[in-house]
Amino acid sequence: MKKIVLLIGMFILGGAFFTINVNAEADNSHPVSTNGNRLRYNTPYRLRDKNLPHRNPVTFEAWASYDYAIFGHYTRPGYRGGTPIIIESTTGKTGFIDSNDPIAIRSTSSNWGGWVYWDVTNSYLANSVWFTNRRVPIGHLVGNSRDRSVGIGGMTFSSNLGFPLPTYLELGGSDANKPWMTFRTVTQNQLIMPPINVRRTPFLLTDA
Repeated sequence: MKKIVLLIGMFILGGAFFTINVNAEADNSHPVSTNGNRLRYNTPYRLRDKNLPHRNPVTFEAWASYDYAIFGHYTRPGYRGGTPIIIESTTGKTGFIDSNDPIAIRSTSSNWGGWVYWDVTNSYLANSVWFTNRRVPIGHLVGNSRDRSVGIGGMTFSSNLGFPLPTYLELGGSDANKPWMTFRTVTQNQLIMPPINVRRTPFLLTDA
């Protein structure tokens, strides 16, 4: 039976550390894949962290009876690796993905049938992305035309000080021994998304 985990609820109103590249901010351009084509909903892509070139694209690994998103442990020339993901609209859109669209992410495979949607959690005091059986918003997708990268982030509440505070949550990879997908949080004064040009874009999406 699945254990109950402490989840951070993501809001459609708009930490952990990970490496930051210079010029990694979004610019309100249409999100594109590494070949320059606009991203589309319901299309498989492989997701890599551009700050972790020695890691494979994201896949999943079981821990404590759940699947969690993790980057491959090694890479080699010509090896595609990873597990493709599908980007879904949380508002019913189809076709091209626009800048700042709210999205859900579904893995094309998992260890538990139906438990394929990404969701954020800080259970066990670790910021990570686990697989749930409900389609939940994971954040808003933004693009960076300079290097064809994308970022994923959204608003939530955190209560690290004992009371809820508006918080911006942003996904990124960890270069720890186990390279889990993780996230950082930035406390905001209001429950309003930060400007697009300060949001980070660590991910590269390639056609699966």
